[in-house]
Amino acid sequence: MSEVLLTVSSEELTPETAPGTVYDRFAQEGVLAYERCTSCDSAIFPPRVLCPVCGGGVLAWEASAGRGRIYSQSTITRRDGSSYTVALIDLDEGFRMMSTVTAAAGAATAIGDEVVVTFDTEDEQALAVFVAAASDTKENTLREARTPAEVYAVFYGAINDGDLEGAVSVYTPETIFVRDGARLDVAELRTRLAAMIDTDPRVRPVDIRVIEFDDHAFTEVDVEVERNGADGARVRTIGTDAHVMRRLEDGSWRVLRGTVVRKGEIVA
Repeated sequence: MSEVLLTVSSEELTPETAPGTVYDRFAQEGVLAYERCTSCDSAIFPPRVLCPVCGGGVLAWEASAGRGRIYSQSTITRRDGSSYTVALIDLDEGFRMMSTVTAAAGAATAIGDEVVVTFDTEDEQALAVFVAAASDTKENTLREARTPAEVYAVFYGAINDGDLEGAVSVYTPETIFVRDGARLDVAELRTRLAAMIDTDPRVRPVDIRVIEFDDHAFTEVDVEVERNGADGARVRTIGTDAHVMRRLEDGSWRVLRGTVVRKGEIVA
């Protein structure tokens, strides 16, 4: 459980306990603070006066450990050619925030990557920014997707690690994928994935679009794949797949249906 830093009632607000003021004060101390409703226990961010879930007016400020995973990201290129990445981060305490994220030199971040917070204090205001978490292994440790976007993190992470079972774990026994007019069940998908893993692929989701409705979601993913071609040379393609996903009783998400929206096109 996170450390409670301060509890504030909406009926007793002062300039010193206003949400923005409190957040900035903790940020200056190197603490990523967020609110939790004392009535419904919802994690709240950005800071508010009232709980957006139940309307409760007594909110406790807690200290986040500052670790989370990238839910979605977009890279913006400036006119001078430099670029930076903006991401939505799902923090381990249960709230989501937008910030910039950077990877190690020569690397790139991807959806599902673990990140940790740091604070940019070059200006007077301390800004929470994120960096890719250090890892001593390439093993794909994210095996249970808690959001539709994390399904792709599990799947592509397993493919990149050569983990066939990890990739197949995103399917249900009833999963069907339609490709070139053929209906592929899980057994056929397993065979095709094994063949794909044999090409030493490096797969990266470029953009993910999600529409959730109750316990189902419709998703599209633009995905870049680099692999060994028939002649042994590396080939890079970009295509688009679409999926219908379902949330199971344990809260994890799985793929029910899939199809190809745009076949992989070879790029230079």
